[in-house]
Amino acid sequence: MMRSISFGLVRATNAYTWFTPGTAKLFESKIAKIIMRSMIAIKTLQKILDKQPMSSVIGSIIGQRLAFMYLDPIRFRITKTYFAVQRANIFNTMSVRTWIDPSIDADRNGRIIKNMVIIYHDANRAGKHVDIHIGHLSLIMRLSGKPVEGKIKFNNKGELTQDSKDAILDHVRQEIFNHSRVPQNLDHDIANAKCVWRIGEKGIAGYGSGTTRQIVLEDKVEFYHTHLQSSLHMYAPAITPHQGLYLYKIYNGETTGVPICIWGALIPRDDKFQDRLHLNMIQEVDFERFKTVTDESTTTRKYDGASTHFGTTGEGFKFFSPRYSKTTGHRIEYTYKLPELAEWGFGSILPDRVSHTQGMGEVLFWRRTNAGKITKALFGIRGPENWCWKYLSAAEIGGVLNSHQVRATNIIPEVRMYRMDRFNQQDVINLSFHDNRKLQQQVVKVNEYFKVVDIVRPIINRGDNYEGYVAVPEGTNINEGYKYKFKGDEIDMTITSIDLYLSEKQNISGTILCTYNGKEYKFGPGSIGNVETCLDFINNKEKFVGRTVKTAGFRGHEGRAAKLIDWHMDKGRA
Repeated sequence: MMRSISFGLVRATNAYTWFTPGTAKLFESKIAKIIMRSMIAIKTLQKILDKQPMSSVIGSIIGQRLAFMYLDPIRFRITKTYFAVQRANIFNTMSVRTWIDPSIDADRNGRIIKNMVIIYHDANRAGKHVDIHIGHLSLIMRLSGKPVEGKIKFNNKGELTQDSKDAILDHVRQEIFNHSRVPQNLDHDIANAKCVWRIGEKGIAGYGSGTTRQIVLEDKVEFYHTHLQSSLHMYAPAITPHQGLYLYKIYNGETTGVPICIWGALIPRDDKFQDRLHLNMIQEVDFERFKTVTDESTTTRKYDGASTHFGTTGEGFKFFSPRYSKTTGHRIEYTYKLPELAEWGFGSILPDRVSHTQGMGEVLFWRRTNAGKITKALFGIRGPENWCWKYLSAAEIGGVLNSHQVRATNIIPEVRMYRMDRFNQQDVINLSFHDNRKLQQQVVKVNEYFKVVDIVRPIINRGDNYEGYVAVPEGTNINEGYKYKFKGDEIDMTITSIDLYLSEKQNISGTILCTYNGKEYKFGPGSIGNVETCLDFINNKEKFVGRTVKTAGFRGHEGRAAKLIDWHMDKGRA
């Protein structure tokens, strides 16, 4: 008999029984892809041997690739549904409130992103409390008898006031920062996660009945470092945007049926790292000099991203900015925005081989282009770099890292490693370029999102995807390197005042004032941008004063015919 099951916030049919449960492995990603691609290859070879027209063979290949592209997501959902149903034991219980399990909860890129709903509930039996639903994980915090209880007020519509919601959230934060014990709730059905009613409205009867149940906050949470059965690390920006949280199960609920957890904030890490890289700048007009003073075999592509220190811990990798936060006074941590790189991965090298590792790299993000999507669908490959995906600009990368929200799923991370500082408890920062690079290549094998910088042949200009080159003199290391940039070096300046206005003839006049290293520089309308940009400065002065902008001057001079290039979203707000 077909039975309906409660799955997420919708009702689903137990369709997985249409397939043979014992052959579930057939639907797993790698096996299914190998089988499908093998069948395609065999059929294509058979057609060629039968001497069919080449147009028929090519048409068949394209058709099969398109079919694979559209069927692959269905196969993926079938696999996850099957194992999720097995794991929750739907045949025996309707409860799907469980612990986070990366083998079930991770998406196709290995990320575990869940919707978090914080709900205020004044229940007849349990009293005043908050239910914190993070996907299928549910936690409870008591409010009755706490100081926050007296701050909970309602408007004339029976709704929580905004001040009340803020007070409840402050209480949740305080409990977390106190490393409080919280019970894990296995009773609520996921379908009831958003079941709400105002004061005076009729709510549900029986279990969960009460005066009111209202949503306080909705946001996204991302889990990382989830390989331990009883411990989870998470990034919940609505609770604390600058710090990771941990959830540790101290009691499994064998006797009471109610697991107990400790929920707290991770201690900020201010690890000591080697000084950041300071390269010697060669101006764009001196390309031949750059080639003369460096060893061509060490020439690498210069990536325009965000510099990062990285180091290993017992859980995996952690990433930090060279800067300290003005808000917290601690190092700015990037780990929360790079969850794919936080885990060890499944490389051929065991984690203990790269223990006590430290180094530096460049954080990059890229977004696949439409051309890349087509080649991936038709041929299963990304194709040439310059037209299949595009790196985000440095300003966009800073915006992603500095934002107080979970990173979007269509933005893919990459860390290009350019220096190893410690390896296997040994200082290796002064090794020659090629010897240091060999150690970098060992670390790269641990996680697929780690890469070394590309060695390239230096030519005068490689196009828009290149910012420039980095190289070192023969026999030296990266700390003695030179950088060459096609468009000259950019300077980060801070906008201190805006004195733009419309003249009597409706022309844009005036200047904006920026500072750099204690000096002041003025930029006129022609150096700022188009008319729309200038009008935005005039109409929204408070939005721009204090912001950091990238500027570029003639032949590397910061004030000579300088122009505003882009916003630096990773500075001025941390």
